[in-house]
Amino acid sequence: MDAAADNDFLRIATDAQTIRFLQVALTILLTYNYVLSLDDEIEYIWKKRISSVSVIYLMLRYFGITYMLYSSVALVTNTISIDKAPTRSYPALSLWFNCLVSAANQIVLQLRLYALYSGSRRVLFLMVPGFVVETIVMIVCITLVTMSIDNTQLDLSVTVSASSNIALKIYIHQIAMMGYECLLFSAALSAALRRYREELDPLSSNWNQLTRLTDILIEGNVISFLISSVYSVINIVLLLTLKVEWVFGTLNIGFSLGVTIGCHLILQIRRAASPTLLDYDIGEDKSASLWPSIIFPYSSRRFARRR
Repeated sequence: MDAAADNDFLRIATDAQTIRFLQVALTILLTYNYVLSLDDEIEYIWKKRISSVSVIYLMLRYFGITYMLYSSVALVTNTISIDKAPTRSYPALSLWFNCLVSAANQIVLQLRLYALYSGSRRVLFLMVPGFVVETIVMIVCITLVTMSIDNTQLDLSVTVSASSNIALKIYIHQIAMMGYECLLFSAALSAALRRYREELDPLSSNWNQLTRLTDILIEGNVISFLISSVYSVINIVLLLTLKVEWVFGTLNIGFSLGVTIGCHLILQIRRAASPTLLDYDIGEDKSASLWPSIIFPYSSRRFARRR
């Protein structure tokens, strides 16, 4: 019995060390991404007039890096005694921070989707109520988890579902987020496909058509929507299959991913809306709508004008 217990403690200690390495790696990657995008940040954030989008960017970028650095230091210097290692309370603070970043990232995705549909109010009627419902569900679920953590210690060697008191709230929260992320992706994909059908040339080769579709998906940032929705699905699978220790250890993957996607998307939107691109797209016609150049900055209108 003692040998089995010793093996469990050893496994937990080994897994904890792996999780520390994962946390440090995520922090390094997030910092590296910040360094790579620093020139764009200076050009499109600091040199521009401060707006709500700029505030979201700064919050995502600097709060994200600060929190990841704090988490890395806390994990590396963690000295929990071995007799307390087999159980832990759910990290509600990390859950709150993840939801804050997720909400900020979804606001950016909604703004991008609003632009993809050329400012259509019908899209707002679809996005805003869904976002409000999702946010309410997340806040209620996380509040209930926070209220119960003092009385609930989770066994690190089992799955989250073993603690029915917390599992149901966590699952509802994650399912609500997954549903909304998939809704955003579906709407973005629909906008891109509509654009593709409008530009489709029946005389062009299949390869050219495929290339144009790929360009539209990239230019419309549909890949960002796809990554967010795919991760939300993967996160549900991880919650159902991984042991509690690894669920805790992988929480910050979603956090760092949300920070990266949100910041990258804001910089792309700002770059696409820069005066140079708009003037190049619109040319002499100053009364033309600015939406197309913001939606698809490398649209075929350029090539048509060149000819």
